[in-house]
Amino acid sequence: MATDNSTTYWFFGWILLGFILEFVLIFMAKAEGDAVIDTILKMWEEPIALSLFGIWLVGLVITGMRMAND
Repeated sequence: MATDNSTTYWFFGWILLGFILEFVLIFMAKAEGDAVIDTILKMWEEPIALSLFGIWLVGLVITGMRMAND
């Protein structure tokens, strides 16, 4: 089971991107004075936020499947 290093880097890159997006949401909530959970709940009402989350999730799953097949 030889793992391709580039696939591993992509996988952890997707995870890192998810953490970055989460911290951006937290800082946006702090700047507006809202609770973090309120900002996250508001995010689900925005179509662009759902699209970005969908792209992130699909990328993470596809890269994970590539890692599983290596």
